[in-house]
Amino acid sequence: MIWLHFPKCGSAFEVALVHHACGTRILENYTLLDPLDKMPFKPKKEPCRYSGRKVKFSWANASTCRWNSICGGQMFSRFAGGHDPLWLHPSVPAKWSYRVKSSDLGEYWDHPMVGMPFGLLRSVSEDDLSKVVTLFREPRQRIISHWYHLKSKGLEYSMNHIATWFGACMTQMILGSSCGRTNEDGTPFLFELDPDTVKRGVRERVPRFGFVGLTEHWELTVCLFHAMFGGDCLPSEFLQLRKGISRKSASYDTKEFGLDNYEAIDSEAYSVAGRVFQANLAKFGVSRERCQREVCPRAADRFADL
Repeated sequence: MIWLHFPKCGSAFEVALVHHACGTRILENYTLLDPLDKMPFKPKKEPCRYSGRKVKFSWANASTCRWNSICGGQMFSRFAGGHDPLWLHPSVPAKWSYRVKSSDLGEYWDHPMVGMPFGLLRSVSEDDLSKVVTLFREPRQRIISHWYHLKSKGLEYSMNHIATWFGACMTQMILGSSCGRTNEDGTPFLFELDPDTVKRGVRERVPRFGFVGLTEHWELTVCLFHAMFGGDCLPSEFLQLRKGISRKSASYDTKEFGLDNYEAIDSEAYSVAGRVFQANLAKFGVSRERCQREVCPRAADRFADL
């Protein structure tokens, strides 16, 4: 599996992934907040193995090495915290930095793992795409959640600034750049390309991913994953591990945040993901009734009021 984790789209799904990969090697009630969660501060700096050859230890691949060791075999091709893109677009240098303006966060992070096992890919093959597991979220909801996340870190920005900065987050991570990487004029990095080329790239890639879920349909996403790939559907996979702000409904009021008529660049990616999700629900016969009765009987209560 290659875990492609878009920001604010459901890190708790990592619980389902480790239980699927490890089976009875971990306790049924095991949860984690991050692939490096509960890891000793200084893990043994020993090489791990990938396709029969040794991979040098680094903090960038520590969590993937760790979980492959725990689960046995080569279950994860990439399972790491953070939000690295799937691959690196040819226009991005091999030794790259996240494009963050000094006036915003004031830092740059070099990424040493390009083209190496557990890191960013230099190119994407059909086999790579078939291993990708990811969750999408309605773009305006994701932007608002991102705004709240930065605010909780003491970073105050206008909603318009965040919408401009991160409105192409999911699309960029699919097509080869980081979530918030921008050009000097503030436009998304990859969108100096022809917009039709960008949309075509999303339409071609997302349907070829191994698994596509939707954050807004969390219970059905977990159920669909098990319907497609088997394994026990456990109550621990439905826990809300990273609670956001308290609100009366499951979604934010976009009008309240001035995004009611906002059309995010990510809307195309979300639309394609939605079609893939609905098609797979039909293909694998997933409904809340079947989830209660057959696929996830131990978590049947999670489907009672969907």
